[in-house]
Amino acid sequence: MNVSKPNLFLVGAPKCGTTSLHNYLGQHPGIFMSDPKEPHYFSTDLQWRFLAETFNTEASYLKLFGNAAGYSTRGESSVWYLYSKVAAQQIYDFNPDAKIVITLRNPVEMVYSLFRFAVKNGSETIRSFRDALAAEPARTRGENLPAPLNLRTALLYRDAASFAGQVERYMSLFHRSQVCVVLFDDLADKPQQVCSDLFGFLEQPTDAVIDLEPRNVTAKLDIERVVWLRRRFPRQFHFASKLVSGWPKRTILGALNGVCPKPVTINEPMASDIRAELRDYFRPDVKRLSQIIQRDLSHWDR
Repeated sequence: MNVSKPNLFLVGAPKCGTTSLHNYLGQHPGIFMSDPKEPHYFSTDLQWRFLAETFNTEASYLKLFGNAAGYSTRGESSVWYLYSKVAAQQIYDFNPDAKIVITLRNPVEMVYSLFRFAVKNGSETIRSFRDALAAEPARTRGENLPAPLNLRTALLYRDAASFAGQVERYMSLFHRSQVCVVLFDDLADKPQQVCSDLFGFLEQPTDAVIDLEPRNVTAKLDIERVVWLRRRFPRQFHFASKLVSGWPKRTILGALNGVCPKPVTINEPMASDIRAELRDYFRPDVKRLSQIIQRDLSHWDR
């Protein structure tokens, strides 16, 4: 067995604190976390436009962990593994002894955060959340999709936040002792306790000192307009970023940042009628999820 084979998978969901958690885990001296954070090697059923193409063989994927031989915990954080219908089985086949970390959030809040993020990173061209929700049936059929688009799934908001069946896939394969569910609310309110519990789950010392400054990808995009360029020329951007590093890379990105269109930011709160509609829509799924993870989630329905 490859001594650097990953044995920790933070499988999502998106917009539920995975970026911060990936960073926290990576600060622990006994834990190695991959860079890039999201190789998405096992979500082969999702139609990726870029990034995942870089890790389309086991050899290319395992290179991410080439420097991880000295670590007892070796992990990655691909947020669409939870949604993928095949990732759970593929991860189990790859390493049935792996630890699985699932991050979840009130689905009403998650879908709006996902929409705002999609608008900001250039994936979503519909600026009204109401209209974006109304477009989901057509988009499920492959219609009314922006081009270029990295991942169609990211625009199917209700589907992405229907967590019960997604979590159940992992619970049906991995022993309950191998799965840790982290709620976004807890990560935001008591990050030190969440990290300490998670380190214990991973059989690592729980007293590691870590920087708990949140990592927010959406905020980062405020100054990186170059994300627009990356979305439109993904393959070229990827290879260029590999060739150039350090201060030349920062200089080039800074220059591009000045000429690329400024990301659109959605700041207004969700309309109350949409919130009520989504709360009703997700209520049965949340009730089922509560039973699956054995956690009271009634506060999500307020």
